[in-house]
Amino acid sequence: MKLKDILAAEYKNVYSKTILSLAKTENNETIEKIISLWTTVRKKDKQIPITYVREDATLYNRFLQAVTNENLAYTQEDITLFSIKTEEYIGTDMHSYIGQMLSALVNFHHQKTNTNTEYVLVTEHLQEKLLFLCKDNSANVLVQGNAGYGACGYMREGNVRITGNTLNPMGVNLISGTIEIFGDANDIGPSMKSGKIIVHKNASYVGNNMEGGMIVIHKNASCVGREMKNGTIIINGNIDDAIGKDMTGGEIYVNGENCIISDSIKGGDIYHKGTKVYSK
Repeated sequence: MKLKDILAAEYKNVYSKTILSLAKTENNETIEKIISLWTTVRKKDKQIPITYVREDATLYNRFLQAVTNENLAYTQEDITLFSIKTEEYIGTDMHSYIGQMLSALVNFHHQKTNTNTEYVLVTEHLQEKLLFLCKDNSANVLVQGNAGYGACGYMREGNVRITGNTLNPMGVNLISGTIEIFGDANDIGPSMKSGKIIVHKNASYVGNNMEGGMIVIHKNASCVGREMKNGTIIINGNIDDAIGKDMTGGEIYVNGENCIISDSIKGGDIYHKGTKVYSK
């Protein structure tokens, strides 16, 4: 049985080492075309240093434009296969651009098909941290592993589930949709406009400069609601420092034992175990 047949049969299941091994060894003409386009675009933009790409995600736009111009024909399973094959580029200068290319492939395919079927991106085998995964996303996506830095930035709609951890920033300027993180998370929802972010474990830097939407942290958190303007934050565990530093609006609900309010809070509402403890 070919790998694509296995993926079609087990598309939403956890991928085994056997499947990962098959993906690394099986020849696939479509995947080779994707890899060729990916590496060619990067070679043309060698003048863009990695530090600049980390800040701006410029190459994401180049990758998306290249995929659009080529009008590549590929399936959701091909995107999954590419996510697995990228392990071969760990340790090279291409590893920093895996996330951007995966984002471009998902967004282009979703624009053409408008499918509600979940895209599966396998990252659990990657040793290096990704950049800008699910950027500008509007699809339903399962990330099987860690999502790295800058995931789900400017997300427009859809649902993204991440089985591992995320690093800063996560969901920056979130416009709409739901992000669910089953691991730990750092710098959640900065400047988010709307939508919902759920973290099942611990989180730090939650809702900084938040303008709308909802964030739910099921365990412990720190640095909550700094410069928050609007929206709702729910912390079901403890907070180990003062909350609401320079906060001007919105609501924070703390259901754990600790609820220390910052001396520099300027507005908004704070609730502790269902009781309003600050309002202005």
